[in-house]
Amino acid sequence: MVRFTDSNTLIGNDRAKEYKYWRNGINKVLKQYHLDYIDAPLFMHKNRAFPDNALGCYMNYLEVGNLIVLPIFEVADNCDDEVLELFKRIFPDRKIVSARASTG
Repeated sequence: MVRFTDSNTLIGNDRAKEYKYWRNGINKVLKQYHLDYIDAPLFMHKNRAFPDNALGCYMNYLEVGNLIVLPIFEVADNCDDEVLELFKRIFPDRKIVSARASTG
């Protein structure tokens, strides 16, 4: 999952943790259209009750006007603090609040 931060820059899941075919494809598109990419932390949280969950995908943030609501997960091996600091650097003029995402 990727999103534009501005007209020339995408933010998305860390490409190093994505499937090789996807990483190669996005890199080709970035080069073809002269786009920049910010790799955001991603962690995989396994939950047998919810095998197809989105835990660890911070790209599910909500952006409304000057406000960004960033999901945090508060589970083992999360990247909550790292992602919050990254978003503060990327969006210095926005108000960023975190919201605890359901972990099942």
